[in-house]
Amino acid sequence: MKAGSLILTVLIAALGVACVHLYRLLDAEREQTLRLAAQVQQLEAARTSSTPTPGLKSSSGPDASRASPDPTSVGDAGRPTSMDSPGSASLEQARERVEEEYANSPAWQKMMRESRQRPLWLLYGDLVKQLELPHDQAEQLIQLLADQRDRQMENVQTNETDSRAFYAAGSSIQAQTDAAVMSLLGPEGYGEYEKYKTTLTERNEINVLGLAASARRSPLTEEQRSRLLAAMLEEKASLPPPGATSGSASLADLPVTREHFLWFGGYYKRVRERFVPILTPEQMKEFDYFQILRSYATQINLNTPDDD
Repeated sequence: MKAGSLILTVLIAALGVACVHLYRLLDAEREQTLRLAAQVQQLEAARTSSTPTPGLKSSSGPDASRASPDPTSVGDAGRPTSMDSPGSASLEQARERVEEEYANSPAWQKMMRESRQRPLWLLYGDLVKQLELPHDQAEQLIQLLADQRDRQMENVQTNETDSRAFYAAGSSIQAQTDAAVMSLLGPEGYGEYEKYKTTLTERNEINVLGLAASARRSPLTEEQRSRLLAAMLEEKASLPPPGATSGSASLADLPVTREHFLWFGGYYKRVRERFVPILTPEQMKEFDYFQILRSYATQINLNTPDDD
């Protein structure tokens, strides 16, 4: 595993942690919606079963004692007395039916698709603006990247114990995605895309920080985001990582060595000094928290033997 890849993985995990509260709220709202819909179905069925059927004799009067009971009559609790009536379906059965319909609905599928793409919109949103992509073309780009991510995740699960197969499949997936992006953006746009990818680690870290700060009701402004990114790129360029061919090298391409982790330690120390005048005290607390996570992941990785 590469050092930058590890850091990017930690940051993406932190992005999920920052979003978990929002997802829980959405799940709770969805559960409440399903419960209410199921109750509405049951009450509607009960109301329908309690409506007198035209043409039937009334059960009141002298012959009431000999009248056949209505199989769909409603008892004193407002529930159908017949187990075969439409209103006798349990609340759980009604809820399961509504949930199945909801899960298969275009609205739910659209929401799930958008939730998968949301982190990529955050990560590549500036590229979309930079290239001035039309909405349809931007959606195609994000879908390509989402498909690549899903296929790489499947690759991890499929080839977890076979590093050779894992790297071969990963390279093939990357090549296919690159070819599709080239076809979509053209040579010039693809060149900008490749250049943009060298800044993904920095951009993702800023996105994670932004989500965490927003949860603390101290969101980053666009000016702050621009200044943070500039500071990180300038520090990387001023003292490039060991072995890097240029100061614009992607941090995700660095190998896992103690030398590189020592470089990261100095890099983030310099970055923190640059961040102090840009961020508020509350925002700095969030930045420091994620540096603790990064340091912890570093120690784990350094003590894990290579698969090779």
